[in-house]
Amino acid sequence: MFRPTKRQRLEAPPSWLDNEALNSVASPFAAQPTLKTAIVSQFTKELFLERFQKEIRDRFCFSLSSQLLVDPGSNRPLYDIELWRGILKGRIAFGDNAVTRILEAASYQETQAPQLIVMATDLQPPTQLAHIPILCRQLATCRHVHIPLMLLPGPSSLELGKLLGTRRVSVLAFMPRYKGNDSMDLEERRDHADAYVHDAVDSFVAFISSKKAP
Repeated sequence: MFRPTKRQRLEAPPSWLDNEALNSVASPFAAQPTLKTAIVSQFTKELFLERFQKEIRDRFCFSLSSQLLVDPGSNRPLYDIELWRGILKGRIAFGDNAVTRILEAASYQETQAPQLIVMATDLQPPTQLAHIPILCRQLATCRHVHIPLMLLPGPSSLELGKLLGTRRVSVLAFMPRYKGNDSMDLEERRDHADAYVHDAVDSFVAFISSKKAP
């Protein structure tokens, strides 16, 4: 009886339930039985974490914790911080269940798809997230929507959790700006309280996407 070696199982898992890593995921698509996703470099991961902390977390006092991350010396109004948090929770989805619901809705209900998905490679077992690349491939096939996938090396789920004030974060998805805002001209958008946050998220996603491995 033929038994694949560990290296063969990692590079070409025979089925979805046999996935042992997220960079090679068994796929139901016959044309591409194994979906490959490159793991970004340590430098790119550190750049992502540093820019996210500076441009999103610290700038808008954002956290998944119930407690607001407010600098004691800050003069930012509490109303603005709560408003920013609500907007960011609409632009960034956290966790397996939330991201899965978004991808399924984008596939079957043709709602907006994420601009970027970031996953941690240290989650065990990897089958918890193995369906994410499959759903992204399905979107690319059915709707011609290509979502960049970024795999972070090392203990990234713990690092993302620490950054966001929780224990672990396995996956997060950056959503596009709400439809309707695009109908406003630039000066009108700048008068809206949420334009400040949306512009920051758009800038961050554009920068990180340009650094992602092809």
